[in-house]
Amino acid sequence: VMANRAVGLYLYFNDGEHGWRYCYPVFTKGKIKPNFFLDFSGKERYRPDANYYLHYRESGRKVWERLSPDAHAAVKALEKKRAELAVIATGGAVVKDGAPHTLLTTAIEDWLKLVKERLSMDSHGVKKLVMEEFIGSCDRKLRYVEDITRLDALKYLNSFLKAQGNSPRTRWNKYMHLRGFLKEAGHDVFKKGDAPKYTEPDVEVYSDEEISKFFGACEPDEHLLFSVYYSCGLRLQEMQSLRWKDVNLKERFINIEPRPEWNFIPKKWHCRSIPIPLELAARLAVHKRDGSLVFPTSMGGVDYHHLDACKRIGKRAGIDPDTCYLHKWRASFCTTLLRAGWDLGSVMKVMGHLNLESTARYVASLKQAGLRDKMDLTKAFDMRPVRQ
Repeated sequence: VMANRAVGLYLYFNDGEHGWRYCYPVFTKGKIKPNFFLDFSGKERYRPDANYYLHYRESGRKVWERLSPDAHAAVKALEKKRAELAVIATGGAVVKDGAPHTLLTTAIEDWLKLVKERLSMDSHGVKKLVMEEFIGSCDRKLRYVEDITRLDALKYLNSFLKAQGNSPRTRWNKYMHLRGFLKEAGHDVFKKGDAPKYTEPDVEVYSDEEISKFFGACEPDEHLLFSVYYSCGLRLQEMQSLRWKDVNLKERFINIEPRPEWNFIPKKWHCRSIPIPLELAARLAVHKRDGSLVFPTSMGGVDYHHLDACKRIGKRAGIDPDTCYLHKWRASFCTTLLRAGWDLGSVMKVMGHLNLESTARYVASLKQAGLRDKMDLTKAFDMRPVRQ
């Protein structure tokens, strides 16, 4: 009762013989005996002039906190400090007396407003989902931001998201979103090593055979759409909001820049120009129609069904639809440039990457195929039986 590993209560006084000293107070049946302490022999002694002190560690250093001579007030201070340290041990934060509390609902609303102003609607939607999931994962009602503990955050990232079937990479992404909110709110409860671990899979690309089959199964409009995906390496939103004024057919460049009327902002605000192959530019010129978008719906709006079309064509071509997805065309574009001898810096520029590390990931699939071809030419592993 007097002390534990987290915090202890002591009496402090000068006994004349040994000087100033800290001694354990006396508790009987769980209740403190005011101003009594235990001496070196274990006997109870009375010191009416002694002060009570708390002893604990804060940020790794020892702290002696002076209290009043009132024994009962000292016990209350002991219990309060133990509760505070228990909250901190689970990743929470203690709000000091008089410090303002921040309503959790207000903090989330303000953060999402900032996200909406700074990022895309997709980013806003993802971050909103993360906060809804996090609040739903807590087994108690959180009223204030300061109520969130490290344990709450870790239970969401691990137990809850695993039960939902989220992959390690998805859990890592959601960790980044949740931590972004907590940092913005000034209440980051995470510690080093809390981020979910994941392995980065090799980049997947379409094989030459799959590309031939896919385009052989396309209708004319489908062929042009996926020719732009494959030959220019555009991202989904870049394709959906692609305007005719972004396509310079004379100079043969596609310009990636903000398109506010379609609520599009380039990823990381990285604008770029992508060269258009000569044959593709000629086909785009023939395809050009009135209207803003290059690949609109029949009503002139954004077409949100590119992925469905990709899987539908793949099925017609005899390719497993589960292996057909849009980013695979962008990866195939990148590896095709590398196979053609483009240097990493030039590929980085047309891909819209901010560093060479992102581009270098695509070299792995390129090298993998090259190593396989080299292995086929290696005669040392020819284990065909020798004819007698």
